[in-house]
Amino acid sequence: MKTDRIFGCVSALLGLLFVFLAVPSITGDWQQGEQARYFTVGPRLFPYISGILVTIFAVLIALKPDGGNKLADFLQPGAAGRAAFAIVLAFVYVAILEPAGFVIASVLALFTFFIGFGERRWKMILPIAVLVPIAVSAMFAGFFKVALPPGIFAISF
Repeated sequence: MKTDRIFGCVSALLGLLFVFLAVPSITGDWQQGEQARYFTVGPRLFPYISGILVTIFAVLIALKPDGGNKLADFLQPGAAGRAAFAIVLAFVYVAILEPAGFVIASVLALFTFFIGFGERRWKMILPIAVLVPIAVSAMFAGFFKVALPPGIFAISF
């Protein structure tokens, strides 16, 4: 319980530092170009959202540490391998994002993530791995007017 409180407090502090120090340092140069009129959101929106969410969830962990968020799970056998797998998967995802495009890279990453962490129910894997990237791409294109990397097959919405 004490470890959860410490983790929550440290994470909340890091989230606040990110929101108040790191995000405001993101430059506003994007507004100066000729194509600035096509942007509906600036480059600070999503970092602010993620920083605020991290802070909120960290405070919840610190306030109610006796729930199912036990950090002892990190000491279980295989935890280091799963963490390494997730880190490597993130690097590979970033590496293939531009050439393959957002939809294809995300489908492959989600599929690999599910399989790598032991999910074997195809009725769950396939719909999520395929529909979530398509929905996110459509949301970014339609709602935010932000084009995600289309890749070699130019799949975008």
